[in-house]
Amino acid sequence: MKTSKADKYFSLFIRLRDSDENGIGKCCTCSRYGLAKKFHNGHYIKRQHEASRFSEINCNMQCPTCNKWEQGNDVEYRRFLVEKYGEEEILWLELQKYKSHKLGAFELNVIAEKYIKKVNELMKTKNIEKWW
Repeated sequence: MKTSKADKYFSLFIRLRDSDENGIGKCCTCSRYGLAKKFHNGHYIKRQHEASRFSEINCNMQCPTCNKWEQGNDVEYRRFLVEKYGEEEILWLELQKYKSHKLGAFELNVIAEKYIKKVNELMKTKNIEKWW
């Protein structure tokens, strides 16, 4: 199993979670509104740190400008996370990048299956049609 299937459905989940029933959401760092299908799943602790790669706290909908061109806009991202979850939770999250953790094929498959189900549930709840 490649990471791509787990990444695909996790990303879809985050963007659906963070958008309304019209598929419109707000960037967590600059507050710009846009279509979830055109926005990104922005990671506060970057993706190469596998211990937090699939953390729902670590990931939020982010516009392409902040995620790509502003390299995540980390100062504003942290401010957003502290406001949403509290300083203590974010300090714990920040420690996760120092954990050595390699995801195996079995773990990635379990993650993919979990988020396929969550995506399908959100699509039904929000009455959003498939856009990928």
